[in-house]
Amino acid sequence: MANGEKQCCGTCKYHYHEHIDDGWVCVNDESDYCTDWTDYDFCCSDYEEK
Repeated sequence: MANGEKQCCGTCKYHYHEHIDDGWVCVNDESDYCTDWTDYDFCCSDYEEK
């Protein structure tokens, strides 16, 4: 990963900013966490780099 970024929701291509509540949600339909609110530092086995 570039610039020493770690694998976490904050750098995952499926971490989506939800504007209504100003939060972040997982949108990976293959993840157990799909549609769950996610923290920047959380990570799961379905991570994919942006």
